[in-house]
Amino acid sequence: YRKKFEKELLQKFEVNFIGQAHWFLSMRIHRDAIGNISLDQSRYAINIAKKFLGDLVIHKPVRRPLPADFVASKEDCAQSEEEVSALEIEYRLNYSSALGSLIYLLNTRPDICFAVIKLAKFMRKPGRKHFQAMIHLLHFIQHNVQRGIKYYHDYEDSPVYSFFRETGIEIDDAVFDMHFSSWQDCPDTGRSTGCYMNFVAGGVVDFNSFVPAPVAMSSTEAEMNAGAVGAMSMSYVRMLWNELHNAEVDLLWKSPIRLFCDNNGAVLSANSDKDSKALRHTKRRMFYIRQVRKEGEMSYHFMDNKFMLADIGTKNVPKLRFKPVLDIIVAEVPE
Repeated sequence: YRKKFEKELLQKFEVNFIGQAHWFLSMRIHRDAIGNISLDQSRYAINIAKKFLGDLVIHKPVRRPLPADFVASKEDCAQSEEEVSALEIEYRLNYSSALGSLIYLLNTRPDICFAVIKLAKFMRKPGRKHFQAMIHLLHFIQHNVQRGIKYYHDYEDSPVYSFFRETGIEIDDAVFDMHFSSWQDCPDTGRSTGCYMNFVAGGVVDFNSFVPAPVAMSSTEAEMNAGAVGAMSMSYVRMLWNELHNAEVDLLWKSPIRLFCDNNGAVLSANSDKDSKALRHTKRRMFYIRQVRKEGEMSYHFMDNKFMLADIGTKNVPKLRFKPVLDIIVAEVPE
């Protein structure tokens, strides 16, 4: 396939092939002997920890990105720019600079997505609790630098494949989506945090933690909001996959891509064409999910909450819940 790809490029462009890429925009690309590929920003993570923590090292492992009692609320914001400056001096930390560095680290670290997105809400006037949470997150990075996203030559070798065997769900496809939503978890607006994770070849190719604009009137609506965003992202992944394999008809993705959700109401609504008065507020996003189902692009499936990997993108989950998910979505990479 590589030779064929190079030949097709040469027919359209003047190209010099200089071998396999090892680095791209501070991301290391590592290929092992059996064809697995990993992407990581370990050196960048080390530099972030050193830049913002200096020589300060907590020897006790930090096992979760945010403190156990942290709640993202505007009530904890600083009252003035002077207070922010005083906190920066006290903690020896430029909050906005650290946040910008962590946002770039998100390219290969879906495990910290929820923490970074929540802390980004308070970039203008972060308060003491936000500074403390930021330092906690930096220590988590410091203790987990050798992590990245890994894609497997044989999908059955991946941790996510083993994970599905434990769930009892039979899935042979290497392309699927998981999405999850909290319900009205934001104490400031009553909005619901959603998260989706799209997987290809055992690794995450797209993910996000986000807060949709509508205030969900039910947990079903919150899941539909998250599901619609996840389905739109997966639709793009599907189109990109087919474009890259355009010449290989047998490799085109024709069957519906599975979307997994832990809310029975959302699954039943997506798989039904019947409307009810109780669901009229979900119309816009429900129409989209039904559309991709009818067109055979996606299929909607239930998954028990205890197996939902996207859960860590919607809340500050306990460390005993976080660690197993961490080991599935971000692999340990060589130094």
